Amino acid sequence: MNNLPNKVPLLCLLLAISTFATHAQSPFVVTTDRADKTYNVNQWMAFDVVADITDSANYEIRFDRYAAPIQQGKIALQAGKTTKIYFKAEEPCALICTVSNNQFSDVEGAVFEPLNITPLEEEPNDFDAFWQESLAELARIPIDPKLSFYEATNYSTTYRLNLGMIDGRRVYGFLSVPKLEGKMPAVVSLPSFGAGPSIVRPVNDIAENIGALALAISIHNAEPDAVDANAYEPDNLTHPKEYYQRYAVLAAIRAIDYFFTRSDFNGSVGLTGVSQGGGLVIMVAGVDKRVAAITFGNPTHSEHSGLRHERATGFPYYFVRAKTAYRDENILQKVAASSKYYDNIYFAKRYKNPAFGVLGYEDQVCPTATSFASFNQLSEKKILLSATKLAHSNPGEYWSLRYDFFRRFLVGADRSPLPYVQAHKGYEIDAGKDTTIHINKPLILNGVAMLRNQTLTQHIQWKKLSGAGEVHFANANALNTNVTFSATGEYTLVLEVRDETLLGTDKFYTLLDRVTITVQPASQDLTLNCPAGSIRVVTREVVAQVNWQTPSVSNACNSQA
Repeated sequence: MNNLPNKVPLLCLLLAISTFATHAQSPFVVTTDRADKTYNVNQWMAFDVVADITDSANYEIRFDRYAAPIQQGKIALQAGKTTKIYFKAEEPCALICTVSNNQFSDVEGAVFEPLNITPLEEEPNDFDAFWQESLAELARIPIDPKLSFYEATNYSTTYRLNLGMIDGRRVYGFLSVPKLEGKMPAVVSLPSFGAGPSIVRPVNDIAENIGALALAISIHNAEPDAVDANAYEPDNLTHPKEYYQRYAVLAAIRAIDYFFTRSDFNGSVGLTGVSQGGGLVIMVAGVDKRVAAITFGNPTHSEHSGLRHERATGFPYYFVRAKTAYRDENILQKVAASSKYYDNIYFAKRYKNPAFGVLGYEDQVCPTATSFASFNQLSEKKILLSATKLAHSNPGEYWSLRYDFFRRFLVGADRSPLPYVQAHKGYEIDAGKDTTIHINKPLILNGVAMLRNQTLTQHIQWKKLSGAGEVHFANANALNTNVTFSATGEYTLVLEVRDETLLGTDKFYTLLDRVTITVQPASQDLTLNCPAGSIRVVTREVVAQVNWQTPSVSNACNSQA
């Protein structure tokens, strides 16, 4: 068994701490010449280095810290001046520019057509079969819930909960139940990376703010406030059934199973999590069709094959760890193949319900490009909060906007036992229902984009995602517009709306939804050119007689369509 060393997470933490400290003290700051840090492919851009000192410095532009530098060199800094580093990307990507001297460093992120970032490799042919087999294994284990009181507030009661699991394990967590009558939705909160006693805590805030059963689970085989000495072990990266994260995915699915045994559950379930929790959210949503809405921040487990292509690699860096531990190409090939069963880019395409995510453009733990690769595979309504100056963290409003999102997309999540909650509903985006038209008929598109029931009117764009022919929008920058198609076939259109209200605070929102249009041949109105005498109409008083002579098969009355 090839158990690979698991030292990378500590390096990630040290890097994040180091980056924050030097950024705070650095006498020079790196930024870009666009507030949204967003550029087109093959467009020249500039990283601007504003200095308070006169000195020389080194710079590197990279996809992530494991891939080879794309561009590097030396620059001369002058106090009170701006030094520009010019760069042009040749493909959709996200990257980091690091400027450093002997004592300080600073970083800046930029993205190039990030919504066009696609997976680097194909998924395994038996991806679905693998996970169906795992679900069947879990289904054979009784749920066997064990519930005991933990704590209470005026508005919710929290219990310890543990559930039956494969391999003799248990799923441990805290269940918070709002003090409400009737049936309610449920939310599973999935944990960030770690095994300490503070990783998993009760999420009674979710229970109380949206009126939902709220379950925070551990992925380890110990009480949520205890330490599991065997956390993340075993983790055999050469065999897909022996990845530790298989336990994590099945633990979340077992939590969903439990909700369906409760008489106070209404059948609508959501998932939430950040970092490792965010990665697990996408995995579970792709496997379990019962999931109705998800929120995630800076998700792990995306694009594990990145380093094989000198591109960004997602945490927990399976291939990096394998390459460090082994030089055997056969082992590396096995890791590359096995890790695909835990890559979000393949789970995301299978999830067919609304999603809300946040990505940091300076994230060097879960590189931004890897997160976009997963986000772009989500095919239904999705809302993205781009935090252009954040690393591996989440802006404060993400936590409260989760409530707004669930109120809109989880059935029954608009109740709260709290007397002071403003039950806002979050962003809505709707490109309309899939439909079928004839090629000679224009289609009226009635898009919807709103926040708290206020229509968004700026930064609107209709686009063709796929289809054989050309698409012509009467006004591609209006929610309501006409569209025509040049050829028959199936087309997918995308409605994209940006809310740049918070751009001055280094954040903006992107709303996306798709609609499928099937264009059929022109409708056929049948005209019969029949010979004289085939039809004779004789009127007598108020009665009309029609003598119809059936056309022969040979001439069919020269029918024309």
